[in-house]
Amino acid sequence: MTSKMISNVVALMPSNSTTPVGGASTERIWAAPVSRSDLLEGLPLAMNLSINAAASGWNVYQVEVFIGANDAADTRIGDVAEFFVFGDNITGQQQGAYKLLLLISPPNNRWLPASTSTFVSTNIMLRVTLQCSRDMNALESATVVFSAPGETRPLAEEVRATLSVAQWASTLGDWCCRSCRPCRGCTEYRSLCDGTGGNQGPLGLALDAPTGCITGSQAESEYRGTIFGNLLLLCCAAVVLALVTVLYSRATSKSIRLSTEDLGMPSRMYPVLVVVTPSSVVATFSLLKAGTDCAVDTIIAVIGVVMSLLPLTTVAFGVCMLCLHGFVQEKSHHSPSSIASKSSSDTDIDGEIPHRTINLKVYDGRES
Repeated sequence: MTSKMISNVVALMPSNSTTPVGGASTERIWAAPVSRSDLLEGLPLAMNLSINAAASGWNVYQVEVFIGANDAADTRIGDVAEFFVFGDNITGQQQGAYKLLLLISPPNNRWLPASTSTFVSTNIMLRVTLQCSRDMNALESATVVFSAPGETRPLAEEVRATLSVAQWASTLGDWCCRSCRPCRGCTEYRSLCDGTGGNQGPLGLALDAPTGCITGSQAESEYRGTIFGNLLLLCCAAVVLALVTVLYSRATSKSIRLSTEDLGMPSRMYPVLVVVTPSSVVATFSLLKAGTDCAVDTIIAVIGVVMSLLPLTTVAFGVCMLCLHGFVQEKSHHSPSSIASKSSSDTDIDGEIPHRTINLKVYDGRES
């Protein structure tokens, strides 16, 4: 490490709930939170380690950095972190307790992945592995955990209310020129709020885990509620449009097919699909990423995938029907019956004889 890095460090302070622990691979030591700005700057972290062991000669073997939520180290950040140890000559040695000052630099110059939202709180875990110099196979490890609080979300409630109004306005308003507004609103909302709130649908439902399943987080409940709420909204819209078509057919004494063409069905479902698709896609892939082992969640995720593919399927079906309609018209235009009718009409036109009046005069010496 350079002197510039050592001159700017962040000291990890023990939290109030931290107690000394023995060497064990599952032990966690909690430290005080570190600000997000210091982590984004990539400053090294400094911490004191006290090693109480029966044998002497313990050294720091490696330091790994993990990131996760709810105390779960699910993602490793980069390679093994670079570290520097200040030994006994600085901190001293008392009654078999070896005290080390450990300076750790971020792996790949980043403490947080680039995909981590600035507004999402997360935990960073430093797994410190110790090795005995007398027995290279003797390894002990301890994990130092500290939180990285997310920054304050500006105008989160205001943006959430605005998005809800925009979704309902897009659903009930004119369907011709709204294709990008819900998507843009969802994107802006996710950029201002955390990842658990950007998947809210128009209904804003939340469904808890069913009985017999492992209780999930509040975010997973919102994922289920979003998919179920969007499905309910699609079903209600389909029922309403079907009733309108039937009533119109009864009032005008037309067939259902003609009534559907007059009302422009099923194109009237387009605004509802545009509104529910962004939140359905986000909620579906978030629920799949959560990896719950509940069968109900699997069924809901499958429904979400179908709802996500529904707009594309609808467009493909419309294109196929349009091409088929044009092919049928072209085929009927070149059919033998149409050619025969055309030739007969041409014959009738060409065979018409104009009516004329002819006056005959006979000369036999006198006029008759």
